[in-house]
This record gives sequence, C-alpha cells and structure tokens, in this order.
Amino acid sequence: MHWLERTKVGLQAGSLAGAGVALFYLAADVVQLTPLETVAGLAQAFLGVSIDTSAEGMAAAAFATTAASVGLYTLLHFAAFAALGLVATWLVPVASFWATLGRGAVFGG
Repeated sequence: MHWLERTKVGLQAGSLAGAGVALFYLAADVVQLTPLETVAGLAQAFLGVSIDTSAEGMAAAAFATTAASVGLYTLLHFAAFAALGLVATWLVPVASFWATLGRGAVFGG
C-alpha cells in the first residue's frame, strides 16, 4: 500500500473511531437527559476551565465559555483519534485476517 493511501486510510479509520466514541457518549447523555454533559465535563477537566453557571448575569458568558471549551475539546478528541488511526495503519500491516486481528488486539489493549 502506498504511503499516501495508507495515511488517508489511517486518518479515516481514526476519525471513524473518534466519531463512534463521541456518539456513544452523546447517546448516553441523551438517555440521562443531560446532552453534552460528559464532553463538557471532560473539556473543563482537560482544559482546566472552571465555569460557574449558577450566576444569572453570567449565563451568556458561561454558555460561550462552555461552547468554546467543548469545541476545542472536540477538535483535540478527533485529532487524537486520527493520530491513533494513523499510527495503527503503520503498526498493524495487513498480512492475514487473524494476524491483523491479533496485532490489533495487542495494539488496542
């Protein structure tokens, strides 16, 4: 496989995996009737942003800060998964189904 094609496949695979993780947590939050609560909490913890949404006068500022934090965290999330997919395509070459499955299990575990 040519290096450009392998890079493209790795980025696509990583982005697809990142979308799967994001959709899983979105679905879990929707079931609990708190959409985007998990990603907002992760963004606040990862970026070190402290948001007090209890003050009424700060509602617009708190929303803007939360939206910016969630957006930045989402970009970082997909970049990390794209990089993981890229690394996986170089570390898990396609030999046979079982060999690839075994290498993938070692890489993922």
